[in-house]
Amino acid sequence: MSALDQAERQPQPAAMVSALADAARCLAAVDDTVSAERLLARALRWSAAMGSPDALRADLLCTVAEVACQAALAGRCAADGSRGGSADRRAARERALDHAFEAAALATRTRDARLGGALLLRAATVLARCGEVDDAALMRRRAVALAGGQAAQDTPGDGGPATAGFRAADPRARPAAACWTARPAAGAIGARSP
Repeated sequence: MSALDQAERQPQPAAMVSALADAARCLAAVDDTVSAERLLARALRWSAAMGSPDALRADLLCTVAEVACQAALAGRCAADGSRGGSADRRAARERALDHAFEAAALATRTRDARLGGALLLRAATVLARCGEVDDAALMRRRAVALAGGQAAQDTPGDGGPATAGFRAADPRARPAAACWTARPAAGAIGARSP
C-alpha cells in the first residue's frame, strides 16, 4: 500500500496503474474482493487515460474477472464486504463473465501472440470457474491456436474439436510434448504431459 501512497503523491499514469493493480491483488489475496474491485476499476480508468496497449488493458480485465469470480465463489460480494446473498453472487458472476469476455476480445488484438494466448487462457479459466465450460473450452482452443501460431485442428478419430485439456485420439497426430493431459492438475489449466 505504500507504493500506492507514493504513486498518488506524484500521479503518473503508468505508476498509478501498477500500484493500484498490485494493491488490488494484495487485497484479493486476503479475500477483500470488494475493495480489490474498486481499486481495479480505478486502475482501468487510469489505463484508459494513458491510452494503454490492448495487452495491459486485457491483463487488468483478467485480474478484475478473477477477483469478481473469487467474490462470486466465496459469496463475499455485498457492497459492505459481508457475505452476499444469491443475487449478489449472481451479479459478481456476471461481472466476472463480462470482464473475461472483454479481456478475450482485447487479447486477440495484442501484438505478442504468446501473451495473447496466455491472456485468453486466464479468461478461459474464469469462464470455467463460473460454470461456462463450453465457452471456456472454445476459448482455450483459440488460445492454443493463437499462441501456437497455427490453426487448431480437429482431434483425429472423434470428430470433435481439439481443445486444451484433451489428448489426441492418435498420439502420433502430434508430438508427445504437444499433447495435453486429460486431467490437468488443479489450477494448472493446460498442463502438459511428460
